[in-house]
Parts: sequence; structure tokens; C-alpha cells
Amino acid sequence: MRNAPDSTAFASLLAELADAYQAMPACDTRNLPITRVCYDAFTRELLAQFEVLQAFVSVEFTRENPYADSRAMFADIDTHRRLRVFTEGEPLPDYHPFALDLWSTPDARINVNSIFRAVHDGLAH
Repeated sequence: MRNAPDSTAFASLLAELADAYQAMPACDTRNLPITRVCYDAFTRELLAQFEVLQAFVSVEFTRENPYADSRAMFADIDTHRRLRVFTEGEPLPDYHPFALDLWSTPDARINVNSIFRAVHDGLAH
């Protein structure tokens, strides 16, 4: 069994990595063909998984954070067969492929990231 890393050194490394990540410039990936192909494939897969999710629960998108924690989310799914998905928060840059609007409802604007949140919460948790 390996020895546990020195927590102070590990915390310092994590802080250094976080600083380096934050210092990186934003990258407009739309002009990189392989990146576009990958995001397109990922989006197609997300939409297919979203269809599967909708076979089991009603998905509602909302601008208000619907749950205090995952326990409340699971209770809603179990009791009402409903998954409410938060569509707000820190917005993605307009150039990000997940910022692409797919449709809107009276309660929310639905983009690829909203579908990702629904699939993640409904199938990955």
C-alpha cells in the first residue's frame, strides 16, 4: 500500500494547478475540426440518453434551483417520477458548443448544457 501524500504538499500542488488553469486564456474551439466532431457526437449521444431518461421520468427545466441536495432530487423522482433541472448558474461562453440553444420553454432556455445536466442528474447519480 502506498503512503498517503503529504497533505500540505498535495494542497499546495492543487492550488498551483487551479491557479494555472484559471490563468489559461479562453479557447474558441469552433474552428478546430476534431473538437467540433467530438462535441457533435457527444451532443447526439446526450440527446439519445435524454430520450431514454424521459421514458422513466418527466423532465422539467427551471431557472430556479429546484433541490436543496441530491436526496431531495431522488425523493422527487421516487414520489412524482419528475426530475427538475436547473438551467441557470454561471453561463458558458457563447462560443462553447454546449451553449447552443436547442429550444425554450416559458420557464427556461434549454441548451446542450441543460440536457447534459438532466442526463447527469437522472442517469449518472
